[in-house]
Amino acid sequence: MIWNRYWFNGDTQRSRLVALRWVLFGLVAFDMWTIMLGHSSRYGAGLLNVVQIDFLQDVAPLPFPSLIVLLVSLAGFCALLAAFGVWIRGNIILACIGYSLVYFWSQADSYQHHYFVALLMFICAFVPSRVWQKVDSPGSGRVPVDVPDEADASTDRNTLWHWAIQLIYVQVGIMYFWTAWTKLDPTWMTGLTMDQLTSEPCIRDQLMEVSKAQDISPALLYQYSAIMVVLGEFFAAFAFIVPRLRVLGLLIVPWFHVGVEMLGFDIEWFSYYMIGVNLVLLSPNLLWLWIDRAAERSYRSSIGQRVRAILSLWPDSAALRVALAGAASGVVYVITTQLPFPGWEESLAGALSGLTFVSLANPISLQWRRLFRPTQGLLSPSLAVLAAWLMVSSIQASDISFDFYRNWAGDFKRRQKLDQAIEHYELANRVKGPNGPARVMNIGDVYTLKAKREKREAQILRNQVVRLNEEISRQRALNPLKARELEELQEQKREDIARKRRAAEHLEHEVAYLYYLEAVDRLEPYLTEARAEASSAQTDAGLYFDLASDELRAQSRYRKLAGAMRNRSAYLTRSANENTYQSDSPAKPYDMWKAERLKEAAELLESAKTMAENASVALNSARSALEKAQGNEACPGPDERRIINQVRRARG
Repeated sequence: MIWNRYWFNGDTQRSRLVALRWVLFGLVAFDMWTIMLGHSSRYGAGLLNVVQIDFLQDVAPLPFPSLIVLLVSLAGFCALLAAFGVWIRGNIILACIGYSLVYFWSQADSYQHHYFVALLMFICAFVPSRVWQKVDSPGSGRVPVDVPDEADASTDRNTLWHWAIQLIYVQVGIMYFWTAWTKLDPTWMTGLTMDQLTSEPCIRDQLMEVSKAQDISPALLYQYSAIMVVLGEFFAAFAFIVPRLRVLGLLIVPWFHVGVEMLGFDIEWFSYYMIGVNLVLLSPNLLWLWIDRAAERSYRSSIGQRVRAILSLWPDSAALRVALAGAASGVVYVITTQLPFPGWEESLAGALSGLTFVSLANPISLQWRRLFRPTQGLLSPSLAVLAAWLMVSSIQASDISFDFYRNWAGDFKRRQKLDQAIEHYELANRVKGPNGPARVMNIGDVYTLKAKREKREAQILRNQVVRLNEEISRQRALNPLKARELEELQEQKREDIARKRRAAEHLEHEVAYLYYLEAVDRLEPYLTEARAEASSAQTDAGLYFDLASDELRAQSRYRKLAGAMRNRSAYLTRSANENTYQSDSPAKPYDMWKAERLKEAAELLESAKTMAENASVALNSARSALEKAQGNEACPGPDERRIINQVRRARG
């Protein structure tokens, strides 16, 4: 029957499945570590959560960032282990569970392609272990699912099959079909949506040139483009479902996603997933058969035989395999304690180490390592260690932990949870190190907000004191005892007012001021370096855009520091003139103390003028750098346009 032949009697190649596993699960791992990890702070923000599927709303607990970090880290690690061939099916299942939990648990993850990736991982979980393991074992021959090895001697010995492999093709086809079907409405088919999506000036200029060259109106061009997109997606659906169309699809479908990337749509790594999947699944069988046969010849060559002979000398026993798993787990623990999540390193490392041991020492994995001892007896523990190193390296190199903490701190700041905001900004700065760009200015802003809160509370107390005055005047004639109690309460509130005033002044003029000063000190070396790099590469538009951004950042910090210096100068002058003698040294005469404060106040005013001049210079430098950048860049992207708009809106 056609149905059985379509689902159960197909074939694919070992190298194709290996490539699919590397592409899909490799991308999943690094996607989770370098992008999704940074979004973890969104989960459970404000004690609010909305799930992706309605029935989960009543049963799913509130997610919280530390748990999401753990899930993302573990799921990505499982995905990379599966890509490397370590306990493949088990790690695919674990990665699928973790990935799906992160997506379905909250609409904080709003990217719909994560649902599609979760479906692909779910389908891959149905491919049996024996298929995956035979894939990684050259020379093992064909692996039919329901047919003995020698049942079909005419079939190429490198081919294998399972219905879940066909389902992957069908699922991708359904995705393309549904994407095309949802566009069959007037808003898309008239070209209106295409017109709105191509809002970048350079893209529109290029489309206008095409319109003139083809002698058609821009509106008609957008309409034709919209129709062609729909037809292309319908064709892509059939290319995946109908095997005879796949080679033709290889020449057409990947370019659609290349075009999406060129348009600059913010869809994270979806285009990379689809380009990789298209290249692997649509490429012709002859290519993969050639790769399989080349691998087979290499495996059976004299060099391959000598290597296997050497590896076969390695003693093998269940105890040794478990010992290797334990050793690899220990190394993974040591490596992953370097994850840049202060306070959580040991917990994350322990979970990853335990997962490594389970992946290597479970009965199924041990059995396959025994069967394929020459290639997997030592390789699997080594690959697990490599996966841990890649995980730590990618997270450290991507600044994702810094983004995680600064985003979490920003959320606390917006919700006026200022102590938590300071704590998490400090964690972000700790991740960056003492010399890295950090959120020092933001901490100063939070302390300024705390000072304003103290002032507001002091004003509330003053209003209460005024009302108490009125009540005391009334009670003196009616109830003198009550009046004395109110006078004591009034005196206590006056003390509270004085304490809050001192706290506000300390926070604003001492703590926040020092953070503003540190922020400028930490930025200036980077600004000097950016200026030197830009001057050494006169035609590099990217460097000049970066320089314009740094100059604008410096201008903002100079202005803020200038304001803080003026405020501190006024505070010192006021405290000296109000005769508030607060010297740390009781032996210091009052006149000397007052003179020192007035001198410091005057110096701060001069420094504030200097900072204001620096701000003006930085803004002019930003505008100059922007002119050079625009002169060397014909088509600025979204980030460059953001810098252009920021510089244009900046006030002198």
